[in-house]
Amino acid sequence: MIDKLPNPLLLKLKKLDIDNLTKIQTETIPHTLEGRDIVASSPTSSGKTLAFAIPLYMMSLPSSKKIQKLILSPTRELALQIHEQFRAISYDDIQIISLYGGISIQESKNKIQTNPQIVISTTGRLIDLINRDLIDLSLVDTLVLDEADRMLDMGFYDDIVYISSKLKKDKQTLLFSATFSPKIEALTNKILQNPIKILNSEDIEIEEIAFEVKDRYKALQTLLSTYHNQLTIIFCNTKDRCIELYENLQNDGYESVLFYGSLSQQERLEAITLFANGSKPIMIATNLAARGIDIVEIDLVIHYDMAMESETYTHRTGRTSRNDKVGRAISLYKPSQKDTLSLLSPDIRYQKLLDRATKPIKPKRYSIIIKGGKRDKLRKGDIVGAICNELNIDSKDILQIDIQSNITYIALSLHTKKIVSKIDKLKIKKRRFSIYIL
Repeated sequence: MIDKLPNPLLLKLKKLDIDNLTKIQTETIPHTLEGRDIVASSPTSSGKTLAFAIPLYMMSLPSSKKIQKLILSPTRELALQIHEQFRAISYDDIQIISLYGGISIQESKNKIQTNPQIVISTTGRLIDLINRDLIDLSLVDTLVLDEADRMLDMGFYDDIVYISSKLKKDKQTLLFSATFSPKIEALTNKILQNPIKILNSEDIEIEEIAFEVKDRYKALQTLLSTYHNQLTIIFCNTKDRCIELYENLQNDGYESVLFYGSLSQQERLEAITLFANGSKPIMIATNLAARGIDIVEIDLVIHYDMAMESETYTHRTGRTSRNDKVGRAISLYKPSQKDTLSLLSPDIRYQKLLDRATKPIKPKRYSIIIKGGKRDKLRKGDIVGAICNELNIDSKDILQIDIQSNITYIALSLHTKKIVSKIDKLKIKKRRFSIYIL
């Protein structure tokens, strides 16, 4: 299938180190290009985003100044990450925007006025724009519902049906979900036409382990020492539990970030960035991180608190195992919880964890922020050149650059920290930008 894609797109995929399509991509892309409605259920980390991004981009017409493709997302974070996936494969003059809460209506209006062909949006912000007559969706010919089960769990059934009614009557609809539930089936029957069903397209492998523990926190320290510097999400059932665990780990020297619903958009974005680039390799999160975000290369999921239902367990566990690597999900439980845990998954293996004294191992990288980004027309080459020339830092010590609209996050090798700590401005393209260490 991959050799049938346009050469410019193949070059973009090659830059992403993608030589072969995943199973879900191979099974859905041909049907999407044929114009068929699709219901696809596949694990969280199986490549669903590119499964719809590739064909939608190919089917978009840059000559038209009307919105042609609409992707609905349950969260702001996922909307932004879908946007980045589209940008990563862009090779033509196709305009892509993302709309979500946390930015002003005026900023959303300004984006719409750029005449995009592809729009990625959360449901709440999109309905607000529809009600204000600020967006015209009447010519949208393809609708994608990403993480549809998550949207339904959040109570967005009526919103999805309402938005769907504003699009072309003969539109194509693609529904992607990690699970296929009665709610999904009801939505499918309501807005899809004779869809092709591709269910449980499994091509990932996850090792599920459970340890019976007396001291949960001590067991966690053992695990973090055993799997040090691997990207690890630790799931707790409440925000307060997350904060308590975060404070304990910080006091004991573990580099971590918090992720839960009441954080500001900037705090969430910063947490995801620091975690994804390995500067803070531990994320302590509520179930918000189980769905609605997309972070690659997560090595380990730890259920510090047991999931309350099997669907939640599945979504949490599905955050790991990517890029053909075997993932690992570990549950900590008390003896009284074993029967409940066994109901969550039949694939859990029960092992004994040997408690031992541990010390935190510091990450070998850290992050800096530059107060400038895409709006300032900064490019990676500009930033690398400035860091190497002005700070006398070797390019191999620049580990990752994430350029956003008005801010840039950079991961650097730890041994460069003394150099960076001595400056507060960096000259890039003949301009001085504020710089500081996170």
